[in-house]
Amino acid sequence: MKTKIFRYFIITLLAVVTAYPSIAVASSTLFATEESSSAQNSIADRIFFDIKADNLFAKWNKERKGTFNRPVRTPLPTVTRRPTRTATQVATVAPTTVQPAVEVAEPTWTPLPTVTRRPTSTPVQQVDAPVATSTPQPTDAAVQVVSPAPTNIHQTTSVPAQTSTPVPTNTLQPTVAPTETPSPAPTETAVPTSTPTEEPTEEPSAPSAPSGIRVMRVEYSGGYEGSRSQVDAWEQQMRAAGINTVALSAGRVEWPYFKWAGHEWSGVVEDTGIDFLGEDSARYGQWAQHVDAVIDVYSPNYVSANPDKAAVNVLGERSPNLVSTAELVNGEFGQQLLDMVEYIAANYPQVDSISITELAYRIDGYGPDDLALYSAATGRSDWPRQSNGQVDIDDPSIGNWRSAALGEFLGRAADRAHQYGKQLYMDVSISVGNLSLMTSNRGTNYNAMLQNVDKIVVWDYFGEDEFPAEYSRDIAQFLTQFGTDRVILSVGLWGVSGSTVSAGDFQTAIQASMDGGMPNIWICPGSMMTGDHWQVLTNLWGGS
Repeated sequence: MKTKIFRYFIITLLAVVTAYPSIAVASSTLFATEESSSAQNSIADRIFFDIKADNLFAKWNKERKGTFNRPVRTPLPTVTRRPTRTATQVATVAPTTVQPAVEVAEPTWTPLPTVTRRPTSTPVQQVDAPVATSTPQPTDAAVQVVSPAPTNIHQTTSVPAQTSTPVPTNTLQPTVAPTETPSPAPTETAVPTSTPTEEPTEEPSAPSAPSGIRVMRVEYSGGYEGSRSQVDAWEQQMRAAGINTVALSAGRVEWPYFKWAGHEWSGVVEDTGIDFLGEDSARYGQWAQHVDAVIDVYSPNYVSANPDKAAVNVLGERSPNLVSTAELVNGEFGQQLLDMVEYIAANYPQVDSISITELAYRIDGYGPDDLALYSAATGRSDWPRQSNGQVDIDDPSIGNWRSAALGEFLGRAADRAHQYGKQLYMDVSISVGNLSLMTSNRGTNYNAMLQNVDKIVVWDYFGEDEFPAEYSRDIAQFLTQFGTDRVILSVGLWGVSGSTVSAGDFQTAIQASMDGGMPNIWICPGSMMTGDHWQVLTNLWGGS
């Protein structure tokens, strides 16, 4: 019996030993497969991580270096920019898109020295445009503006030192001249017949400034063609919302919205026979305290007919809309623009001021004619360049020269307007995150502009430019140093990707601006106003 059991044990043991290599191989294969699968998963994860990291780095690097600005808009055949910033029914083609490969150095701005009041008869080549220096020159002289500029002209013309952070919100105070509210003569004051307690006591309404300028940029739905049926509604809405200044489109040099003698008119004026600037300024001027006529300097027809007069960007591409700086200040187009300003000032009694919009350079303005102008002013034979050979568009010498040149031209335009008792305004943007730069690198340094125009209209387009509406307070506080009688803050309705900012953000931006000490608010464009936006204005300003 024991022998039989022992035999079965031996047979079983042999069977196990015989099968062991197969089991070992199978086990080895299984473990190897799992290990391989794990390794493959690890490699896939690393590849995914590397791709994601590369994308994030590329995005960060693009934001760090910049591509001049956010991509510009696709050219449009008619009237719209952002989508309707400028004159309604004026054909607009967006600026040439700049290739994202071009690197832009971080600005290291030198404050712009004082730009002396231009001689009205001296060509720009002979203007002493400031050259960038290592030590900014103090500029404490009073700014002189030709009548009828306000008497309380801003006294401080030195450019604040550049900072990398926004201006603190508790350091700048508004400056309002006391001469704007003269006291009545004693002989004209009636003897009170009641107790002092019966005299009216006015409570300040909300944090807003009741005496501020409240501008609506009128842009009709569908353009001027069907605008006559909309005038009544516009008038009712503006009056209910407390608007006291109306800004109307005067068009462009190449298609004005008024009957400019000796010049071609826009198609809608030709077709309808209506002088829209004349009709609207007379209508709204009956109740508005001030009427402004806005001139858009884009000129696609002129540039198309005179390609050598176009502004050339740093890639050598010609702008489809903007003439060169040299053509503006010394050329035929600039002369026509001056004539347009004078014609409006002389022939439209209800127009109180004329605004210039869309006039700014940074990417554009580097053609041979502009280089000759720059060289004459600075003594340099070439543009400042980066180590890679590209034009350093943020070099202070370029912004100083161009701000002086544009300021001199605008001074001539102001002289034309002042002859007829009208004022000249200039639109400028902001340097987000570094307000003290004052868009000098666009050729629109605030000090240089204010030495030649009566007011600047500063673009607070928080939605489109993607900064918080609350930042409007910082902008307003910064701007009060120039005097609230010299600045209007324009709150834009454009959002990202063609959208409209919400009524809530709209209210936040306006309230933040007023809280920051800026009582003068310009709303743009009126065509994007909804019922909710109108209600915001009515709540803030209506009835005051």
